[in-house]
Amino acid sequence: MVPEHIAKLIPPRPAGYDFTRELFKKKTGLAFDVLAPAEASADLTFSFLFNPERVNRLAINGSLSSLGLTEMVNRVVNDTWKAPRKTGIEGLIQLQTEQVLLTYLLSNSVDEQVSFAARGMMQKSLADLKTYLEAKKKTSTDATYTGSIILALERMKSPDKAKPTIHAAIPPGAPIGQCEESD
Repeated sequence: MVPEHIAKLIPPRPAGYDFTRELFKKKTGLAFDVLAPAEASADLTFSFLFNPERVNRLAINGSLSSLGLTEMVNRVVNDTWKAPRKTGIEGLIQLQTEQVLLTYLLSNSVDEQVSFAARGMMQKSLADLKTYLEAKKKTSTDATYTGSIILALERMKSPDKAKPTIHAAIPPGAPIGQCEESD
């Protein structure tokens, strides 16, 4: 989360300026989108955790008495969907992170690059999450949270529509602001 006092210092982007890869994808027009950095962070993290090759290895590891796919997914779901509800911007970030996670769960459950065993584990995890969300929907008194649950349940009907971000390769060279010193 971008601290509020920092977010207030970021002015709207002037009209006519091009979008570059160094900017967060935003959904607020010219104004700074305070949710965008959190979404980018969650998306990048989940893209590594749910890389199809890694998911396939985790499915195998679970049968070898090591951290397995089901255990990893359960941990992530427990730390997002099943975590205590937050409020304010932190609550919106929590809901957004849950939806980003759902994108990767759904995508992996139908991805042909993911092994049958791993897809089966993903399907089971999704079925468990659906049961949990249906129960939460009945008891939720928070309209925003209920709406997020409804969105998730609707998205679960079409896992093939879940499209995780394809991240561009990091360009070669020193990070921005780092120059090679010459003697």
